[in-house]
Amino acid sequence: MSNKLTPSAKAGLITLIISGLALTLLSPFLSAIIQDAIRLALPANSTTQTYLLKLNYEQQITNIGIFTFSLIALQWLFDSIARQDMLSQIIKETMSSVSVRESGISHIQMDSKSIDHKNDIPTAETLIIGTHYSSGWFSRHSEELKKRCAAGKKTTILILDSTSDAANYIKTIEPITPTRMGSEQETIINRLGPIDRSAKKLIAILKHRVVLRYSFVLTEQCIWIKPYRNSSGYSKIPSIRLDAGSPLYRHFSDDITNLIKTHKKPIQ
Repeated sequence: MSNKLTPSAKAGLITLIISGLALTLLSPFLSAIIQDAIRLALPANSTTQTYLLKLNYEQQITNIGIFTFSLIALQWLFDSIARQDMLSQIIKETMSSVSVRESGISHIQMDSKSIDHKNDIPTAETLIIGTHYSSGWFSRHSEELKKRCAAGKKTTILILDSTSDAANYIKTIEPITPTRMGSEQETIINRLGPIDRSAKKLIAILKHRVVLRYSFVLTEQCIWIKPYRNSSGYSKIPSIRLDAGSPLYRHFSDDITNLIKTHKKPIQ
């Protein structure tokens, strides 16, 4: 975007320059004209005439000229420096936002436990959930999963095989005992069993044997991605929402599809 002045803007600045210069240089002459006009317009030695003739018109006119020049200086400073910097910043921020939006990121939730899936879970045509062993998500959304089963919709859930090498590795880097990992997974299975009472087995629970880089909740509308920490310990973990049709959605959806293909055998 150019910061050049338009012809009308140039004409306006030239007019201000001429006006300011004229007021400053001609202030004595203009002051004398004003005083003569006061003498002609008002009765001699009247209170009003006496008061008005005492005013320092030369100084006032000079001040107006200085103000005009100051206005021109500020306008020039804005046009040549401030406006360009401001426009550059606006363009930078706008392009950054557009780039992020086009990649697929539509929302970031700083605490993944605060994400509201109440509307998505019962109505989504596709629902795939992947995690390691934590049962918290399933405890928080058991009612929505129950509504989903009642509507005859299928759900795929991937949890870590506690006997895999991946599980053994996680036990070495996370403050979790083998007993607790197995207990958490049993909680997931035991909680989902009563929910899925259909003979069609609407909830398929698969065991994966990899250390996930992220846990996920996938629907045909979006994917919520929760990245895992590199360091040990517990903390609030943010989640990122990726909208369907975006490059990031396709990337993670393909990755999840390949994960399912590798681990097809459901839990009996």
